[in-house]
Amino acid sequence: MKNVFITPHIAGVSDARSDRQNSLNASNLDRFEKGLELKNRVSAKRAS
Repeated sequence: MKNVFITPHIAGVSDARSDRQNSLNASNLDRFEKGLELKNRVSAKRAS
């Protein structure tokens, strides 16, 4: 896909991290399919 930035987020480790990350990914996939704004979106303009 054009104009897609994938960034790792590895700031913390806990027993629940994998579950939270999987939940966020599933939620964002569902939101993407419905045309909704994604959670934790990064602005390319703000990042530069």
